[in-house]
Amino acid sequence: GLLLVIMIVWFCMKKKRNWTMSTSKVHSSTDVGEAQKVQDRKVIQAMQTFMDQTFRDRSYTGQFKPQKLQVMEVFRVKNYSAMADLQEYKNELRERRGVCQTLSEQVLSANPPSQLQAASDETMNEYLMFHGTNAAAANAIIETDFRLPKDHKHGAVYGSGIYVAETNTKAHMYCTPDNRGWVPILVVRAILGDIHSTDAESPDTDDLERMVRGGAADSICGDRRNLRYNFSGWREFIVYDNAQVAVEWL
Repeated sequence: GLLLVIMIVWFCMKKKRNWTMSTSKVHSSTDVGEAQKVQDRKVIQAMQTFMDQTFRDRSYTGQFKPQKLQVMEVFRVKNYSAMADLQEYKNELRERRGVCQTLSEQVLSANPPSQLQAASDETMNEYLMFHGTNAAAANAIIETDFRLPKDHKHGAVYGSGIYVAETNTKAHMYCTPDNRGWVPILVVRAILGDIHSTDAESPDTDDLERMVRGGAADSICGDRRNLRYNFSGWREFIVYDNAQVAVEWL
């Protein structure tokens, strides 16, 4: 898929850890990602606008207290294989669902600036969303694609899936900054289809995965806005098929 690499400096009350990223990590090929640094100031400003639009703090005070972010660098990446898988999934979903059910509350990232070329189909619940990670994982995703994890570093409250968020604030919780405070955040095109929402703090993950794999839903919305623990405070969205996501920006 298309991918831009955003280097973000985030002013927050968290300890900085080492993270390094070269300006080009990806080799040209027909089946791996290819990254190019963006020089167009309008695109960079559009990404800053998108970040500002989707910045949300949670309602309670914890050790994580973001205050401001700034886009530092942007890279555009193309991964034709991942985008082809995404389009194939979208075509199959349209045949199967027709029009997907919408959430009662609109996804916060639903209206990105036009310069980001989202062209999302909201009848399929297709949106740009955020995924926080570390440099090694970002490299792997750029070069290949998302992989369904065998284990999760952060607990996998909703099972063994790919987790994305409607707010960059939520995604930032899972990032590893370098000694400058810059972190990688992936901006992901996600096709959510019919979404099953749950506000349970610790849902039965087997039930959730069976629901999706059995066709009753296509993704899960974990609504943790009224919870206070276990990375709570926001909504997050989980898919169990990596064809439903393709990174467009980082």
